[in-house]
Amino acid sequence: AGYDGGAYLMSLDENWKLKINGQLQVRWLYNNADRQTSQRGFELRRTKVIFSGYVVDPSWTYKIAATWGRAGGSNTEDAWIAKKFDNNQWIRAGQFKAWFLRENIISSSKQLAANGSMVNNAFTYGWVQGVSTGWNNEDVNLFVQFTDGPWSFNTNALGPSTNAWIARAEFKFGDASWSDFGYLTSKIGAKDGLLIGVAYENYNTDTAGGFEYGNANADESYGW
Repeated sequence: AGYDGGAYLMSLDENWKLKINGQLQVRWLYNNADRQTSQRGFELRRTKVIFSGYVVDPSWTYKIAATWGRAGGSNTEDAWIAKKFDNNQWIRAGQFKAWFLRENIISSSKQLAANGSMVNNAFTYGWVQGVSTGWNNEDVNLFVQFTDGPWSFNTNALGPSTNAWIARAEFKFGDASWSDFGYLTSKIGAKDGLLIGVAYENYNTDTAGGFEYGNANADESYGW
């Protein structure tokens, strides 16, 4: 047992590990507009308990994140298991973030504010259910995701069908590591680097009238 980026428990042979993290974002809001009653108050924007680690051996990783929203109801965000291979390839199944928009990829604990931008709010896929595979080395990160579409987390398998694909490629230059780009701002003392990424998404759905994505109700979408 110990602490390394989170409190952890690990077997003596180091093949089983459980790490526990938490996230709490508290804020006070004030809204003042003409010809309206001013509003103010506190809220818990995010409350999370996160379990991660590996099972059987360090190549089998997992993550489970339980979260409570502003209204008090609980949800599951991440709930996945992944396998890493010796050739730097990996495959993941379960519920996870869709990697279309860079802003959505960055954890909410490492962004500029408690909320993302309006563009991210309109075009993000959020958490999805499906399978994901990828490959990376020191300078290139490639991955493909096949899911049930935008905001398909915590949904049943049976119902109107949606097929959604996301492909993304990232290229890193300079001395900065991949973990340095896990923040929207540079940490003090971080090394210099440049990250260039390109992503593609498409979905089609049998949902009558489609669903809201990109500020429109659509049954088909293509995006870069």
